[in-house]
Amino acid sequence: MPRSRSIARLIVLLLLLTCAAGALVLVNIDLNSYRSEIATGLGELLGRPVSFGRIGYSLRNGLAVDCRDLEIPASADSNFSLKAAHLYLKVDILPLLRGELILRQLILDHPRLQIDLSRPRAPNRPAQNSSPRSMTTSLRKVRMQSGAISVRLPETAAVKTLSLRDIDLRIENRPGQRLGISLQGITELDDNASELAMTGEIASPWRGKTAHNRIDLELQLKHLPLDAVARRLGMKKLRLTGKAFLSARLKGSAVGGIAIQSTLIAPQARYTIGDRPTRPVGQWQLAATWQRDDPATDRLRDITLKHNDLRLDGKIALRRQVLSAHFQLPRASLHSWLELAPEPLLPVGLLEQTEKGRISATIDLPPTPLAQLTDNNLLNKLRIDADFDQLSWKLSGLPPLEQGQGQLQLIDGRIIAKTFQARWAGRLQTLTGSITLDTPPRFALQGTLQPPPLQQLRSLLPDNKQTALILQGTVPLRWSCRGRPGNLTIGLDGDLTSLRLDYPGWFSKNPGEAGRLRATLSKKGDSWDLADSRLDLAGESLTAEGHWRSGSDWKLRLRGTRLDLQQLLKRSRHLAPHRPRGTLDLDLKLRSAAGPVPTINGRLQLHDVGVHLTRSLADLQRINGTLLLTGRGMKTVLLNARLGQSPVTLQLQLNDFTRPELQLHLQARSVGAHELIFPSRKQKLRDLDGRITIAARGIDFDLIKVRLDGGTDCVVTGTMQGWHQPHIALQIDAAYADIDEVIALWKHPGNPKQAPAEKPMTAPPPEPTISIKARVATGKLSRLRFINATGTITGDGRGRLSIAPLQFYSGEGFGSGQVIVKTGPDHTSRLIVSGHVENFPAQGIHRDLLQRDSILTGTLRGDFYLEGLTGNDFIRTSRGGINLEIDDGVLKRFKVLSKLFSLLNVSQLFSLHLPDMAEEGMPFKKIDATFSLAGGLLKTEDLLVHSEAMDLSMVGEYDLNDNRIDAVLGIKPLKTVDKIITKIPIAGWILTGKEKALITAHFTVKGSADQPEVVPVPITSLSNKVFGIFKRVLTLPGKVITDPGDVILPQSVNPKE
Repeated sequence: MPRSRSIARLIVLLLLLTCAAGALVLVNIDLNSYRSEIATGLGELLGRPVSFGRIGYSLRNGLAVDCRDLEIPASADSNFSLKAAHLYLKVDILPLLRGELILRQLILDHPRLQIDLSRPRAPNRPAQNSSPRSMTTSLRKVRMQSGAISVRLPETAAVKTLSLRDIDLRIENRPGQRLGISLQGITELDDNASELAMTGEIASPWRGKTAHNRIDLELQLKHLPLDAVARRLGMKKLRLTGKAFLSARLKGSAVGGIAIQSTLIAPQARYTIGDRPTRPVGQWQLAATWQRDDPATDRLRDITLKHNDLRLDGKIALRRQVLSAHFQLPRASLHSWLELAPEPLLPVGLLEQTEKGRISATIDLPPTPLAQLTDNNLLNKLRIDADFDQLSWKLSGLPPLEQGQGQLQLIDGRIIAKTFQARWAGRLQTLTGSITLDTPPRFALQGTLQPPPLQQLRSLLPDNKQTALILQGTVPLRWSCRGRPGNLTIGLDGDLTSLRLDYPGWFSKNPGEAGRLRATLSKKGDSWDLADSRLDLAGESLTAEGHWRSGSDWKLRLRGTRLDLQQLLKRSRHLAPHRPRGTLDLDLKLRSAAGPVPTINGRLQLHDVGVHLTRSLADLQRINGTLLLTGRGMKTVLLNARLGQSPVTLQLQLNDFTRPELQLHLQARSVGAHELIFPSRKQKLRDLDGRITIAARGIDFDLIKVRLDGGTDCVVTGTMQGWHQPHIALQIDAAYADIDEVIALWKHPGNPKQAPAEKPMTAPPPEPTISIKARVATGKLSRLRFINATGTITGDGRGRLSIAPLQFYSGEGFGSGQVIVKTGPDHTSRLIVSGHVENFPAQGIHRDLLQRDSILTGTLRGDFYLEGLTGNDFIRTSRGGINLEIDDGVLKRFKVLSKLFSLLNVSQLFSLHLPDMAEEGMPFKKIDATFSLAGGLLKTEDLLVHSEAMDLSMVGEYDLNDNRIDAVLGIKPLKTVDKIITKIPIAGWILTGKEKALITAHFTVKGSADQPEVVPVPITSLSNKVFGIFKRVLTLPGKVITDPGDVILPQSVNPKE
């Protein structure tokens, strides 16, 4: 036991002595003598001159040579520099004791490596011969701890610098000439740290033959901040959020090809391109093979990029800074690819509108210098051939485009649509042409548009966009689009044959009627111009040109030549009833205005234009002249026209289109009454000068001056209310009026006998109702003259005209009554006149009614009712009655009386200062009479003339048709005769009796009223009826001398006292 302990102590002592001896040897070795050898060896190893400061031993990482403050400066032929606080060199101990420096391991502590790839690199200098004691042959491990690397990339790179920190790099030689590599570190992007890890190996690492080195490396990058990556890459239109995990593997050699497989996984990250919706980043996979054919040629082949169901295959080659590429897109979802398309390649709104579709394409980049591959020039270099099918696009508020298919090419910066078609609402649409992708792009497109029935499109409009315009049917269009967005020309050519167009009440077009629309729209900046535009409709043509600017005013010019109004407006519910006809030349300039109605300037040249205003007026026709439109209204110079068949001149004026009231000044020397509200076709209106206003409510007769052939001279004002069932209300003021000819204005013409017409399907519209208030200074009614007459003339529209109440004056007399005109189905008119007169001068009435010199004077009062056909047939067809009283008058120059008195021979009787009957007439106190009228035959049974001289009574009739009289006249002496009757002989006889009896004499009066035959007759020859009438009228007593011959024949008589 004690011996064992002694042996152990001996061994420990020997070890201590050995260590002490080794330490003594190392201490005595001058490492500075190896400085040059170490610097040279490191220089040969790194291919760069190396310098360092102090050199000594270090036990920190085991026994090692510590070269402090290592520095490898940058040079013209090198693009990196290195600084390190310590370079630890582990060497073999025994060779070192023998004075040999054999390097086994190299450790860099806190190195700072800077690599500058932004400047060109000078050619490498030839390598120097290795030192006889090269340290590289025995180097097994290289380690970098707590290091940092900064890489400055070329100016053309999107990312300018890359940096790593906290690097722990281990490189070791492995059997089979393989280098094992392990790297861990932290990379920072905008204060976001990502963990970097790389492991693998490189086979055959010899200098000068790196292209043959085989590598097998795996790279992982955790917590990669995608937003920082996007900013570093300068992707302004691409916004990324979230973090990703990136893994990659590189395997192979540059000569044989390095297979690259990379996966990016970002389940929580999202991306946004421009204004598109945000989408998840998801998972991306990249597989490719990089190969270097020669020092100037690099290829990336067998490229496969996958994302969800998308795949891109292709290859890339770079030779002497000249890039070429070829890619192929297998058939896949178009919408998915559009989500990834850069904004310059994606028209605005296309992504949102694309519902589905498939695309396959090939993409080629011919050999192009890298310097030419700028953002503006890339599309000019690419060639893309794409096939589309099963396309479907949404159209806002409209049916979608479906079953789209076609071929598109991108060649020399132009997108060419060889064949492209789709269906819209089941109808085929086509497009061909090209888009040149300049800045801005240039369009040269054309196609056909077969829209769905317009009524379907109209139903899609919101309620607040609905209009009264009715559009139905289809309008096939050929279109073209040329130019740039700021200078664009659009051509349209539409077939309107199938179109049904109806603007209710104003314009209508039925399907099948030919029609065509051609227009050219030009866009310059924010303004549009319309030119070379033509509308063919109803056989007429209208051209248009205009200008519109966004947010500003617009203007439009319309022109047309010899437009046929009848063809254009034949189906206008509002205008067709007015039967427009003739032609016009149109040249209008329309401008936007503050209100809903634009300002309109220009002219309408009328050629034989005709228009029907109302059934109350004849048509205005053969209108020739010019209408001038002046902003908000219009006016005319003098127009020549015809009202019915009567020549007239017209002047028109409309002050405001928003309140359409057409002022019309009408002048004519002669117009038929039937052409201006009246039925008569015989009456004429002379010297017509009228101003009327035509509006939606009807017609205002502002002032119409007119005269009639009978002397009626009047001024008319009033209105016509309504168009379908018009009511006319007029005020007539006449200096003189002949009521008969006024009434004759309403006399309907008789129609010749015609074969019975077919019964109309609908009842004819009623005639207009008429109400006229008239004031007449002087005038006449039939043969009766009057002054200061007033009356209201009304027509009920069914053939009845009345003047009531009618009031008139004559001298001190006053009259009132009514006049009625009734028109029957046979258009014959009956006149009914009735009324009452008071204090009328009898002399004037007799003179006026009978158109003869008056035979009596006095004051008349009475009532009358007369009825008969209007016009010259009134007397022949008349019937009615008259009751009258005449006071305090004189029967003068009445030939019947003269003959009676001569027959009676009573001149002595009138020698008592009584007037001469033949010359001065017979005064009377009163005349009472009742007449009946039938067929122009005026009859009376109670005519009584009461005077101081005698009473006269007449029974009989007067034929107004041929002026003949047939009557029996009875005479009875009155008070004057009674007082002297016993004193005065009559024809030799004294009239006496117990009762102082009166006598009556009876005569027949026959023949022409101008020269009647008066014959005395015995009373016994009278009928009892007539005799009874005389007794009643003359109030005769019971004893009457019945034989006038007894007193007429001379006899000798001895009168009794």
